[in-house]
Amino acid sequence: MKTARDTVIIIIITIVLLELILRILGYAPYKYDHYTVSSAPASFIIPHQQTGFALQPGKFDISINEGLHFKTSHSKDSLRNQHSIKGQEASSIYFYGCSFTYGWGVNDDETFPFLFRKESGIHVVNKGVPGFGTIQSYMQLKRDIENKKAPSTAILCYASFHDERNTLSKSWRENIYYGYWNNKTNTKSNGNFPYLELIDQTWLQKKENIHSIYEPFPLREYSSLINLVQNIFKKDHSKEYNQAATIHLLEQMNRTCKENNINFKVAYLVTDISNTNMQRKLEEKSIETIDISLDILNDNTLNNQPYDSHPNKNAHQLYAKKMIEYLAGSAQ
Repeated sequence: MKTARDTVIIIIITIVLLELILRILGYAPYKYDHYTVSSAPASFIIPHQQTGFALQPGKFDISINEGLHFKTSHSKDSLRNQHSIKGQEASSIYFYGCSFTYGWGVNDDETFPFLFRKESGIHVVNKGVPGFGTIQSYMQLKRDIENKKAPSTAILCYASFHDERNTLSKSWRENIYYGYWNNKTNTKSNGNFPYLELIDQTWLQKKENIHSIYEPFPLREYSSLINLVQNIFKKDHSKEYNQAATIHLLEQMNRTCKENNINFKVAYLVTDISNTNMQRKLEEKSIETIDISLDILNDNTLNNQPYDSHPNKNAHQLYAKKMIEYLAGSAQ
């Protein structure tokens, strides 16, 4: 009995000493960067069985971090500020992408797809959904083709942070877990998140349910030791692995578009070193690219700081202007 008690005491003292040493060395408990979102009515984003997320039809007033407010509307087809189209348009452009394309933080008439449509007169559909990666965009494209609502031109709006979404990296799982449960959806519902995994040199599509997507260790927010152990277990895919998955998806999108007489282009939205590498690789595969990138993350005149780092209305105006200039030049 005494031996067992002494063992427990030694273990407790060891844990406390390790915790103190780690704190002295600069390690800290996990701190979630609380990103608060509220909407009226609630649940502007809902779970989806195939893509993980979907837009809830309706009109919403959204507040970010209690300081940034914007209005958004979603059609019955879960599109932002758009109506479904019947059959095939003679000339149409679909913008596929994430929250940057969707226009997170700006009103319906301030998003770059809306501004592009207004200035160009071309029929445009904004397919952007917050949280999407390239894999969900590819699923959207295939569904549009199956439903005979395919565009004449499909533009995949790309940012390098999509890469980890396409493989459902551990860091992205963590972001989904905290953001999803804390803010965005009815947690009693299910959503399945698609991702790619390389097995025997072949990329295979898999899915993970929201309820099993991530399991934080108990007391991680209070102990630097537990947080360190969690981070050790969180060893992630390399950037090269994630980018290879994205390139595979873009090749598939390009091939699918060619088979269905759709013009396919990849537009870069964010200035970073990964774009140069990606652009070179896509050019080698004869995939057309458009560089409309902006230094969103570092130039606060182009983002919604101090509340949010997404593109603001100034950035969306520049995106639309650059896109119009590029397409006008390529038509000559």
